[in-house]
Amino acid sequence: MAYAALAAIFCEATPALEASDEARHFGYVIELVRQGELPRARIDAPGLARQEATQPPLYYALAALFTRGVSLAGAEKMYRWRPDNPVGRADLPGHKHMWLSSENKAEPSAAIKALYRIRWFSIFLGGIAVFATWFLCLEFKPWFIHTPVLASGLVAFNPMFLFITSSVNNDALIMPLSCLALLALVKSLKRPAWLWGAGIITALAVMTKLSALTLFLPGMIVVWHKKADLFSVVRRGLGLLVPAALICGWWFVRNWLLYGEVLANEIHRKIAGNARSALEPLALLKEWDGFVKSFWGVFGGFNIVFPDWVYYVFFGLSAFSLAAVFILRARRDADRIYYWILTSQVGANLGAVAVWTSVLWGSQGRLVFPSLGAIACLFAWEQDHWSGPKGPAFSGAVLLFLLGVSLWAGLSIIPGSYPWVVL
Repeated sequence: MAYAALAAIFCEATPALEASDEARHFGYVIELVRQGELPRARIDAPGLARQEATQPPLYYALAALFTRGVSLAGAEKMYRWRPDNPVGRADLPGHKHMWLSSENKAEPSAAIKALYRIRWFSIFLGGIAVFATWFLCLEFKPWFIHTPVLASGLVAFNPMFLFITSSVNNDALIMPLSCLALLALVKSLKRPAWLWGAGIITALAVMTKLSALTLFLPGMIVVWHKKADLFSVVRRGLGLLVPAALICGWWFVRNWLLYGEVLANEIHRKIAGNARSALEPLALLKEWDGFVKSFWGVFGGFNIVFPDWVYYVFFGLSAFSLAAVFILRARRDADRIYYWILTSQVGANLGAVAVWTSVLWGSQGRLVFPSLGAIACLFAWEQDHWSGPKGPAFSGAVLLFLLGVSLWAGLSIIPGSYPWVVL
């Protein structure tokens, strides 16, 4: 309930299209509904979806269901780019609009109604991510209630998570699917049949966003972790890989036929126009400050931020999370397979982001949100080792801080950055 209330506040605080990349994700839905087929990425005529047309279609196909009965004719009128918009410039004073919006909240257009319907769908998906994190943590610590409370609270009250899940964005679907895939992998340790469920969920996550390919690393760890004959390993591996091939195979074939590449990354970069002039393998380390900030909360068109002292606290929480990984590795009582399932997903996701950032400008912390549930569980798991009342007290302090800054962002910082609306 607390998550839903906070997400609703963020939904109302951010004008239509002003959430990061929302215009392009909503543009994908518009083109899908109008054309009756998947949009094609074109450099010469990128359309409303632009580079997002290279994304897998599951989130957009589901979102399109919420536009039924709503006409999207004339939706292009929403896409009036503000010439002097301050994208990425939180240091500039004044309002932060990217779009000369035609929104009229008293009498919204049909397209605006469709957009807000999809936003509420994203909020629902965010709720699934919160619950999935709770149950994932319970698999590790079924006897300590404050541990899953902390883990799910770290997800639910993360300001950036609230911002993303209250907008039109395919990240809203990949987060719950990734967490559910990890949950299925953990359950398969006791019941191998769950590997088929993990394979299906992983395939659905890949059909939402290609960053879900990192889930195959923890999947392979589960397949190989038990000493067994080769036949058993192959059988478990097929349970993970066969659903992926059946569900996702056509998408990669389509990319090859249309773009001459399986992942469609090259055409994505060309349309986005933010490719680096040369490969920078250490770009993520050089841009760590912005990366960490955008994991916890950078809003609008990356031009609305918290005061510096809030980020100092976020840096401390991030350092604790990183330390938790190494401390848990050293503890003898840590369950190794659980540890490796979570850390392999986080490591693979972080490595994929590092590769992506080495060729494109702009490090974004939200790109590791497919691992948000795993990160939250590792954080909570380490805190659970604290003796006495220190653990619950620390958990409460962290959650109260996140709740407070989320309310501050949703009720003051974000709406205060959009003082006017053009009618």
